[in-house]
Amino acid sequence: MAGVEVAKAVLIKQWRVVPYGKPEDFPPGAKPLCLRGKVFGHPTVPDGEETTTSVIKSFNQKTGLVKCVSRCYQLGIVDSVLPAWFRRLRF
Repeated sequence: MAGVEVAKAVLIKQWRVVPYGKPEDFPPGAKPLCLRGKVFGHPTVPDGEETTTSVIKSFNQKTGLVKCVSRCYQLGIVDSVLPAWFRRLRF
């Protein structure tokens, strides 16, 4: 991820991975996912408010950065099963 994206990354705490939208809105077999959690440093969401991100595009296991369609998020606490789960989904 580019340095500018990292510098503007929004911190997300108490997060979890959730399905994005309704399954019928996507092609068969598609599994669009997003994050849901409390954000800090978001340009339009107040600090500490829970929100849902746009669709996840990539995940950097070393840095804990998740790039979504609209912005980059820094994971507050990386769930120990998440990296293996992302690899299985080929992120």
